[in-house]
Amino acid sequence: MAVLDIEDVLLGTQTGERYQPVVPPELQQVTFPETVIDSRLVTPGCLFVALRGERVDGHDFVADAVARGARGALVRRDRLAALTLNRPFAVVDTASGAGLAEAGPEDVLLFAVDEPLHALHRLAAYHRSKFTPTVIGITGSVGKTSTKEVTAAVLQRGFRTLKNPRSYNSENTLPIVLLGLTADHDVAVLEMGMYGPGEIALLCSLARPQIGIVTNVGPSHLERMGSIEAIQRAKSELVQALPPDGYAILNYDDPLVRAMAEVTPARPFFYGLDPAANLWADGIESRGLQGISFWAHYGDEAVQLNLPLIGRHSVHTALAALLAARRPGGGGSGRVAGVRSESARLGSWGGP
Repeated sequence: MAVLDIEDVLLGTQTGERYQPVVPPELQQVTFPETVIDSRLVTPGCLFVALRGERVDGHDFVADAVARGARGALVRRDRLAALTLNRPFAVVDTASGAGLAEAGPEDVLLFAVDEPLHALHRLAAYHRSKFTPTVIGITGSVGKTSTKEVTAAVLQRGFRTLKNPRSYNSENTLPIVLLGLTADHDVAVLEMGMYGPGEIALLCSLARPQIGIVTNVGPSHLERMGSIEAIQRAKSELVQALPPDGYAILNYDDPLVRAMAEVTPARPFFYGLDPAANLWADGIESRGLQGISFWAHYGDEAVQLNLPLIGRHSVHTALAALLAARRPGGGGSGRVAGVRSESARLGSWGGP
């Protein structure tokens, strides 16, 4: 678990050119072992972020968070005067560091920011920039959570892997996942949700993925987005954000996803049931509760796989995960043999 200190919080939440904060000696041992946005999830010593939502405002729960053991909180400057806490506290302005010198070693630290959500984004991006994992972003109208789970299951057998807990995939929750990144992590597998245009682009600016998986484009957001084309554009923000030396892993069987190869600077790789895909499957057989069996093809190579996944749709999930795990740019020689190796890892997976 990543641990933030006061310097991290001050450096990470600043805007514009950063100043170097001077943390008094009596506060240099203060750390925040976890960051939360729900006061019910507070753990001793954590950092609470007071987010404003459609129905509730986190500032109304700062006192509850502190009572439960929060050591610090990100709060709006214009809400500070209304806060009443049951513990001594000090206000520290993140823009200047004012108030830090006067803070006592036992004080709860209220970090005054412009907007806690924006400060959380800056803090997550700053924290992400300190490490060099391979980041895999995953989106799609359907199947992104299962693809995230299966991809992480394959990778964590050989690499220290970070993944979203539950469905922490929004602009409020993905930053919390990123703040769990440590130097020990080799890979981060991150599901990215979409409420509207620009959200996936924002998440990518924080997480900086090198590999992107798009499962499909469907009508699940149609009422809000207005058209299937608008949904496609929003989902394509993931592959548009990939670097030129990255890899876009696309579902060839979905024409709207296949077309994203034209808008990504990364190298596209396709998976699906069509032989035109780079990694494709046929001979699919259901074995009931025992899972599925199918032949996986890459170029002239083929291998039969038996996996503990239920349903024909799981073939796409497995193909995407196996292709991501094989690091597509690693060359074509022995590709299917590598897929067999990765599927052996998946075969010993007992589920999320």
